[in-house]
Amino acid sequence: MHTGYMTREEFGLTLFDTICTISGIRAVEEHIAVAIHQNKGYKLQGLKDRRLTLKATLAKLLPKLTEEEMAQILDRYPHVVTL
Repeated sequence: MHTGYMTREEFGLTLFDTICTISGIRAVEEHIAVAIHQNKGYKLQGLKDRRLTLKATLAKLLPKLTEEEMAQILDRYPHVVTL
C-alpha cells in the first residue's frame, strides 16, 4: 500500500538525514532563544551540547551529498553556510 509519501530510501538517505539535521539545529536554536528569554539558563548547556552534536553530524553528512543535492540544500537552506 502506497501512502503517497516518499520513503527515506526514495528521497535519498543522505539528503533526508541532512535535511533532518538542519531542521534539528534550527529547532535547538529556537529552544535556546526561548530558554534565554524565559530565564531558564539551566537548560542552555544541554541545548548547546545538542547543537554541537547536530553540527558535527551535519559536517559528516555534507561531503556525502552529490553536487545536485548540495545545490538543493543551499537553495532551500542558504544559512547552512553559516552553521
